[in-house]
Amino acid sequence: MPFHSLLFFIAFSFVCIIYYLIPPKLQWRYLLIISFTYYAYWDIKSTVFLVISICTTYGTGLLIEKDQAQHKTGQKWLITSLAINFILLIFFKYVQNAFSLNLLVPVGISFYTFRAAGYIIDVYRGKISAEKNWGKYALYVSFFPQIVSGPIERSYRFIPQLQNRISFDYDTVKEGFLLFLLGLFQKIVFADRFALLVDQVFNHVKLYDAPAYVIAIFLFTMQIYFDFAGYSNMAIGCSKMLGIKSIQNFNRPYFSSSIADFWRNWHISLSTWFRDYLYIPLGGNRVSPLRWACNIMIVFLISGLWHGANWTFLVWGAIHGIYQIIGKFSSTCRQSVFCKLHLLKIHTFCSYITTFILVSYAWLFFRANSIADAVYITKRLVTGRWTNITFENLGLGKQDILLSCILLIIWFLLEFVQVKVNLYQQLRRQCLLVRWTIYLVFIFMCILFGMYGDLTSASFIYFQF
Repeated sequence: MPFHSLLFFIAFSFVCIIYYLIPPKLQWRYLLIISFTYYAYWDIKSTVFLVISICTTYGTGLLIEKDQAQHKTGQKWLITSLAINFILLIFFKYVQNAFSLNLLVPVGISFYTFRAAGYIIDVYRGKISAEKNWGKYALYVSFFPQIVSGPIERSYRFIPQLQNRISFDYDTVKEGFLLFLLGLFQKIVFADRFALLVDQVFNHVKLYDAPAYVIAIFLFTMQIYFDFAGYSNMAIGCSKMLGIKSIQNFNRPYFSSSIADFWRNWHISLSTWFRDYLYIPLGGNRVSPLRWACNIMIVFLISGLWHGANWTFLVWGAIHGIYQIIGKFSSTCRQSVFCKLHLLKIHTFCSYITTFILVSYAWLFFRANSIADAVYITKRLVTGRWTNITFENLGLGKQDILLSCILLIIWFLLEFVQVKVNLYQQLRRQCLLVRWTIYLVFIFMCILFGMYGDLTSASFIYFQF
């Protein structure tokens, strides 16, 4: 039941109404039932593996805390718990592909495995106490707005919220709904429309030349952002309508001045997970330059593998690791050259453009159906013909592309303004007529674009991970 389906909207409306009508002490229990029901709707067989993840990490958390109370490390329980969960993840995402078993990958296994693993590591480190209530912990792992594609929320932010009485608050629910509406707009108006051209070009690589590849790469760069940021906004919005606060998952990543800055703003819940549970334990930047470079490559290679067993993801991760290393070692030299030339402002502007181009090129490997396709496109970008571009056979007509470009320009102008001005706060200060006119325009565009071409049938990209 995807967020952008009419069925979800109707079902979630009833869930919210009942949620605020029942006694507060029953609210988290109610959400637990809804979460398991929602997950079983996707694939009831996969529920077994979700329960295994919950039970193993819940139980070993208590055992670790018991051992540490007796001045033992509890390390054996940590290793056991992580081994069980990551073996399941590795089997379903990688091993079965190698042996062509064609088993269905449990929905959201990458996301709930990382949530559970982060919890058990935090207990081992003494950062949090083990949760005694199985139901509240199970809700943390299986919370339905976030289980399929994140954000990867931390237990120390989520579980304490279940202790509070959550009463209906009009402003909070409205903010959550507007965030959900924003995500729906990003998904339907931008991501699904761009997907038509992107899929056409990447699935028929040999039919096109350099100009089509540039358009497809650029639109996929936009598609994956609007698709995933849209999902995150919808998930965070649903959580907020239920009185649950969630981590921000995107912060204008394409306005980044470096690759490192990009990763501080892209898929924040995953990048901070890798930082806290892999990069820092490896030594982070408190080691020699060579060791730091190795740490960076390990993190990004694993990040690539996390997305899937395809070699394209591994190369994508490696490219970003190389970007980081080159950027780090060349930053002083670049800054010195531009400073001596008195071109610091130009350097700043160029850094934004360069970062966007580098990130876009890396997305080529992420989206390509194979390494061979990505290499072929790269060669054609250098040696291909740059004339006679037509729009009739790209999956989107000229008018669609023009409309998309206009909407993109408007969007990025709003994003640029948002850096200094909180547009939501400005909107709240407007009169009722102005506010609802803007709301209704968003709703109308979602309905219009959703009906035009049956775009609502497109799945979220990150569902496959």
